[in-house]
Amino acid sequence: VSCAVRRGSKQMSQIGPASLERVDPPHGFPAEVDVLGQTWRIVYCSNLTTEHGLYGRTDPAQRLILIDTSQARTMMEDTLWHELLHAALATSACHDLDDIIEERVLRTLTPAVLSVLKKTRPWWRRRNV
Repeated sequence: VSCAVRRGSKQMSQIGPASLERVDPPHGFPAEVDVLGQTWRIVYCSNLTTEHGLYGRTDPAQRLILIDTSQARTMMEDTLWHELLHAALATSACHDLDDIIEERVLRTLTPAVLSVLKKTRPWWRRRNV
């Protein structure tokens, strides 16, 4: 299980539904996404960081992403993209990467990918390319 960790690391089984204070998705944030043809649910929680030391968490077995809403909005966006990249790796042929290596790679790639996405006109949505 991959995660964006603030302090420590917990197995997904240690983060049971009873321990999560679920909240509605913040305005503009998705409740689910399609990752390489698979639907992933996104659950927003107000206490993931305070109770479990995590900003976000990805559970490939359940196709579930947890995001803590106590973060600043821009940080929450970054965390969601980071977790979506974990989901993409879990869904792809790279699903068997070592957790430590995967986390290092994504901590490097996430800011780079976000920088390009935020600074580039959405050319991928235009039909005449």
